[in-house]
Amino acid sequence: MVHVVSTVPELPYPHYWEKEKSEALLEWKKLKGLGYLDNLVWRIEEELGGNVASSHYRDGTPDKEVVRLGEEIDAGLIMVGGRRLKWLERIFLAGFSEKVSRRAKCPVLVVGERGSHGSPVAWRL
Repeated sequence: MVHVVSTVPELPYPHYWEKEKSEALLEWKKLKGLGYLDNLVWRIEEELGGNVASSHYRDGTPDKEVVRLGEEIDAGLIMVGGRRLKWLERIFLAGFSEKVSRRAKCPVLVVGERGSHGSPVAWRL
């Protein structure tokens, strides 16, 4: 299980308090992200009776960090959640799952929201 928190790039700050404010925001995002990840692991193990082999927290661009982690742990498959983009969004924007599937060296399984028949639907990009 992976949780990635998006970080803002280093910018030249005209005032020192703006940099402190940005660093405080990133620290807050990190604490919230770690809490969220711990809660997900707890829910999977306690409420659903599952088993989480390991959990990972990363700072950075989500698609790049998921691919980087997949390479580090030598993953045989990366599974991501996805949603279908509208046709205009697909032309101009690449979604998270599409970016991961393009960059990953291993297969990527994209699991969508529940379909019209109430079952999870997987699709290939």
